[in-house]
Amino acid sequence: GKELVARDLAAAQEHKQQQDGKDVGAQDAAGFKKVLVAKYGSLVQAWRKCLDADGNGTLSYPEFATACRSIGYTKSIKRLWKDLDKD
Repeated sequence: GKELVARDLAAAQEHKQQQDGKDVGAQDAAGFKKVLVAKYGSLVQAWRKCLDADGNGTLSYPEFATACRSIGYTKSIKRLWKDLDKD
């Protein structure tokens, strides 16, 4: 009855809040960098702890995509990769 509906509603609201929390809000390369600094303290630490997961000094696209998903980036990873890969 009503108790089941209330419990389902509460569970749905909690799930939405968790999903909202995973969207870091970064809209572009500058926002992505801000999120990395906020989470890791600096871009150097973000590189060491998140981006260069295998520690080989380079960043492949699959490694980058995994890192983006792990910090909650929800926009186009391919576009972000292109925006950051200017050389």
